[in-house]
Amino acid sequence: MALNEGIDYWFGINGKAFDMAKARDAFKRATEFGSAEAYYWLGDVRRYDQDAGRWPEVLAFYQKAVDKGSSYGYYGLGTLYETGYGVDKDVQKAIELYQKAADGGCLMGNVGLGNLYSGICGIDNGVAVDAAKAQANYTAALESEDFATRNAARVGLGDLNRYAIGAEADQAKALEWYQKAADEGYYLACRRVGDTYRPDAGIAESDPDKMVEWYGKEAAGGFSYSLGAVYMNGIGVEADPAKAREIFQNALDEGDRSAAMCMCGLVLMNANGIGQDKDKEAAIDWCYKAIDACGPFDDSDNPEERLHKPLPYARYVLEHYGQPLERS
Repeated sequence: MALNEGIDYWFGINGKAFDMAKARDAFKRATEFGSAEAYYWLGDVRRYDQDAGRWPEVLAFYQKAVDKGSSYGYYGLGTLYETGYGVDKDVQKAIELYQKAADGGCLMGNVGLGNLYSGICGIDNGVAVDAAKAQANYTAALESEDFATRNAARVGLGDLNRYAIGAEADQAKALEWYQKAADEGYYLACRRVGDTYRPDAGIAESDPDKMVEWYGKEAAGGFSYSLGAVYMNGIGVEADPAKAREIFQNALDEGDRSAAMCMCGLVLMNANGIGQDKDKEAAIDWCYKAIDACGPFDDSDNPEERLHKPLPYARYVLEHYGQPLERS
């Protein structure tokens, strides 16, 4: 079935290697066979492209999924209203859309609600943190037959334990939830497991080999920044700027969820002369490319919170160089 084939390529599971182009092609074929849900997945793939003009198309794909009768479209629309990408930001509307998705059988709606109530994203969306509501929504999504849904719920429950939201931190329980999702090949969970073993994390006993192993699995699932960053910064491994640059560039050439963050890695390498001569013009150019890949700035883009946050980092560098936030 084309829809399942697309999902396998999109997550790099069931014997398929992560491949954005093949995933997109399979989802297109699924729409030709009448799959309404495939329009949601086409929107999901499109949002990870690297051009600033993609958001109207992402919005159109999600809306078409709704119009064709898929509750996944409501979830997709909710993610746009929560972030303000392609639409005016409206968190209350996002909550309503997530609830519509959940009521319609798309339990990713529960995950979206869980993420909002957990407050883990660190952005003040005007939603009061409520650990009980977050846990209830994540738990509701655990039994989903959908690969992404049940594993995103596991990551959410892991985060509740890791960050001590509503209770004392329980790192062992957090790792247990992460490991369940990572064992199924969910890229975000692979990152969380890799984070656990970082020497600078202070979560578990440092194990650089396991860190690299799990970041490698995350990269195989379409998110390469974490692996490149440890080689760029020499975290737990010997610094290898050439390897980091290769990882970042391959991610951009082949398609990768972390494209914007890899661009910011190249900003950092050019601006600070990591493994190369400093190149101010190249650093500025990569900043603008990262902005295009992410979308618009908004009030949540705090330049003092730059780790793993491409927009704030790009803004910080452009302001440092006295450059406008939009390419002239």
